[in-house]
Amino acid sequence: MEHITPIKEIDSIKDDFTIKVRIIHLWTQKSKFNAKETYSIEMILMDEEGRKIHASCVKKWFPKFKRYLKEDISIYVKKPNVAPNTLNFKFADPERKLNFYHDTTVKECENFSGSAHGFDFVDFNTIVFEQLMESNLLVSSFNINFCYITSYFSFLSATN
Repeated sequence: MEHITPIKEIDSIKDDFTIKVRIIHLWTQKSKFNAKETYSIEMILMDEEGRKIHASCVKKWFPKFKRYLKEDISIYVKKPNVAPNTLNFKFADPERKLNFYHDTTVKECENFSGSAHGFDFVDFNTIVFEQLMESNLLVSSFNINFCYITSYFSFLSATN
């Protein structure tokens, strides 16, 4: 296999690169004009270093890529389009996202050695005291409050 570019080195100026990633989450985005029609397949991709990036494949390219786009599958992606991440909610890299287009090629990867699920565990006190680093992007206040309340009640029952 040719040179593999880590997600942290992806550059929008360079368009001929290959990444080796696992699809750790996948969902469909419905068309805003027809709720019964799928507009795109959205994915969170993770490389072997654990870095993540959001990727999209619009309906036009489903026939070319759909057989490779499944959760927990590892793939090589060559020549994806790099675009600014303009989404309101950023699931991964806050600056960039990838798009699969006509020049993009995808192949299965048998030897992915990164994490199976892509979790970024942090100490509970880091969450409570809001010391999360910018790389932990999607931590909603609901999740923080739920974790805090669960921990607080566990603490109360242990002391009573």
